[in-house]
Amino acid sequence: MASPSSSRDWTWRSLGAGWAWLAVAAAVEIAVARAARTVAREVAAVRGAMERGAAIAQRWG
Repeated sequence: MASPSSSRDWTWRSLGAGWAWLAVAAAVEIAVARAARTVAREVAAVRGAMERGAAIAQRWG
């Protein structure tokens, strides 16, 4: 049977693991948000280039 101190140690270890997972999840969320902003910026740049190209093509007929 486990002694109270070892049970308490297990609880603290599990809480520490929980915080570690929370930190990893936060880091992943930040990385995904940054990637999403980068993709959105690139899509906007491509869309702008396509619109400028269409305007030039329309002007030159």
